Amino acid sequence: MKRTALKQIGKRGKINIWANRKLDKLYAGKDIRRCELGFEGCTGGMYCHIAHRHKRWWYYRRVELLIKLNQTIVACDSCHSKIESDPERTKKEFMRLRGKEILEVD
Repeated sequence: MKRTALKQIGKRGKINIWANRKLDKLYAGKDIRRCELGFEGCTGGMYCHIAHRHKRWWYYRRVELLIKLNQTIVACDSCHSKIESDPERTKKEFMRLRGKEILEVD
């Protein structure tokens, strides 16, 4: 089988890698290891990852906001998919957990 060259990581891919490293460090210090949403069907501490207040494309002109605590929560796959498909629910849950959105960068 012929080997092909791997595609290079683009600008957005590099931004995502950078943000994920920063978020890993941020949440390691916060001791949050379980889903913060807890909807019906929540898996608790299994399959958790970072969910953002907005869709990823929204952050590409505001890269520094990708790594802010008020822009992220820890969610399991089940709960993440529930807020991902419902913008009003996303807004409500972020308001409950992180309060009003702050767009200034420290």
